[in-house]
Amino acid sequence: MKKLIYLSTIFLIMVLTTGCVKYSYNIEIDKNNNISVEKIQTIDSSVFGTYDNTEVVDKSLNYGKSKLEEDGYEVSTYADDKSRGLKSRKLYKLDEIHRGDLPAGFKSNNKKFIETKSLWGIKDTYTIDWTYSVKDAVKNSKYSEEAEKRDINIGKLISESGIKPQAELVIKIPYKSIHDNATSISNDNKELHWNLVDENNDSVHIILKYEKYNYNAIIGFVALLLAGVGFIILYKVLKRDDVVY
Repeated sequence: MKKLIYLSTIFLIMVLTTGCVKYSYNIEIDKNNNISVEKIQTIDSSVFGTYDNTEVVDKSLNYGKSKLEEDGYEVSTYADDKSRGLKSRKLYKLDEIHRGDLPAGFKSNNKKFIETKSLWGIKDTYTIDWTYSVKDAVKNSKYSEEAEKRDINIGKLISESGIKPQAELVIKIPYKSIHDNATSISNDNKELHWNLVDENNDSVHIILKYEKYNYNAIIGFVALLLAGVGFIILYKVLKRDDVVY
């Protein structure tokens, strides 16, 4: 048991200080304001090859899985040719999601997850203004129960290593972006990608703004306007007829 605890701690330190951790975030918003938040957290398989103890690896992944499930995420193990890890996903409604529901490492600079402004119910403007720190993401990730009990300063480990984990963000929106600072854009300005690791700064700023027009409200507004104009014309016609008689 003591050996397993020791190896778990060494494994954690080795992984975090060799830049073998990768975070991939996928956030998708549909036209009905349903939001899917997905996070894939992986460790390079080469690390496992140099660390001959699958029990430690499995224990770390199982612990991380249980912690994410406690937070309400659907969690599954993830594996490809180059890495192993966890894939977690959670669904929200825009009016139910809070800034605190952002994955670890993200911080909203607004009071809400997504700031929404409405112009007479005709046009809604959605604004994302977040900051991401990969150090905070790693610091708040659950790799090892024993490492947490020992209060290992993960942020300090990352700073001293000089090597940063990889992190990327993809946001898919139902309408074209009208303003953003994405690293790359595709799908007619509806799929935006950010590289979340900046060599010069500890944090990365994420800006995105898009608009949604409520065509039912527009039709209703036009109909009301036409009805008003029609009423005025009818009133003038009737008034003119009264004068003639």
